[in-house]
Amino acid sequence: MMKRLSFWTFFFVISIGCNKANVRNTFSEDFDLQHRYKSQNTINKSKLSVATPEWLIVRPSNDLYYMGIGQANINDSNYAQLAKNRALAQVAEEISVTISSEMINTAVEISGMLESDFQEDIRTSTQKELEGVETVGFWQDHQFYWVYCRLNKTKYNQRKAQKIDQAIQTSFSLYQKATRQLNAGELANALPLYLQALLPIQNYLAQSLTVKQDQNSTIQLQNQVYLQIRQILGQIRISTDSPKVSIKLGQPSFSLLKVIVESSKPLRQIPIRFSSIGLSTDSISTVLTDQNGVASTRIAPKEFNIEETQIAEAKLDLFALIGFSEITSKYLRMLIEDFPVPTIRFIVKIIKPSIYMESVETNMGKSPSVSYITEKIKGVLVDAGFTFKENVVDADFVINLHARTRAGSEVFGQFVAYADLTIAVTNKITDQEIYHQGLVNIKGIHTNYWEAGLKALEKARNQINADVTPNLLTAIQK
Repeated sequence: MMKRLSFWTFFFVISIGCNKANVRNTFSEDFDLQHRYKSQNTINKSKLSVATPEWLIVRPSNDLYYMGIGQANINDSNYAQLAKNRALAQVAEEISVTISSEMINTAVEISGMLESDFQEDIRTSTQKELEGVETVGFWQDHQFYWVYCRLNKTKYNQRKAQKIDQAIQTSFSLYQKATRQLNAGELANALPLYLQALLPIQNYLAQSLTVKQDQNSTIQLQNQVYLQIRQILGQIRISTDSPKVSIKLGQPSFSLLKVIVESSKPLRQIPIRFSSIGLSTDSISTVLTDQNGVASTRIAPKEFNIEETQIAEAKLDLFALIGFSEITSKYLRMLIEDFPVPTIRFIVKIIKPSIYMESVETNMGKSPSVSYITEKIKGVLVDAGFTFKENVVDADFVINLHARTRAGSEVFGQFVAYADLTIAVTNKITDQEIYHQGLVNIKGIHTNYWEAGLKALEKARNQINADVTPNLLTAIQK
């Protein structure tokens, strides 16, 4: 009898030990039990420390708190933090649904964002600003880890109200400075101040931000700032004296894109963004207008491919005025992108260089009936859009080509010949050699030296595409 009793006692102790080792459940001491919902399944209260918690079986509901429950696989790296981040995302989700659909619709219409993108932007900014979140409990089994977080609504709303009030005061101060500059006729000073007034309130733009303008009137701050920016942009004009410009590839010259920015007078210190459109490599720069409202940039030939017509654009750069790195809200970024900024376009004519070619091509000391190398290089350049001149005086570049073959050995009636060639390009304007390349010992084999030499020239012609053409085109075009 004693042996049986000892066995069952030992088995009972081991069973309890295994249960405690496999499952862990922890709650904070301040967890409010009166707000926990009971599961429809009966839970053995004596085993509460090892059983699935009620908040995981039935999601809690409490009007006093925003709540979130996050889950992560215990095999994930840093799974505890991952689960908590997901719980915080749920808390932020509950907060974001409190924003009225009317405000969301207005914001989406103004910015052009998708509603889903806008709501995600709200959730992201809300989660970054969460403070005072408490961890109510966490639990894990052999595969997953869960954490339960909550945020007191009253305390959160108090902190948020303080932040919004501070943001409004900072924004309104900038708005007032901008308005004084605008009333003084200084549009160039007013515009950046209005833009910067959006930065302090960028995370609250979808909410009602009412501020008292004077004793008799109030304004919706973000709406008023938005309207003032649009009105100023409508008064700014960008013009140019040269809407059509031309540049020549391969020459050490440049063309100037120049604009004048003005309203009732020239505007200084306005950033203008120049860009080329539809090119394989865009040239982009932002230039401030001078005291005469003039901004200009140089377009060098190396910035263009060899398409005959290109489009360049100049427009007012709002991001340079507000400070792009200061924008953390996707909504504000898209709002600024959607402003109708003054813009002008240029038509840029690409003039391709002309070429004069001098070539000497021999096979075993004699001129062959077909100029293998000369015709190959001409074909490559014509396909790239270049023209050839009959007179060296009319050309922009001179290409000198020398190709010859020489006899090698003869073995059992098989004759070996070798082809050597050099190609040099000179810029006529600078009189400088800009390209020089040689190919040597290109072997051809046939039943006599003449035919072997022709074979060597054929191989040299085929090798030009890989070894000569890319560098030759680059030298002429840059």
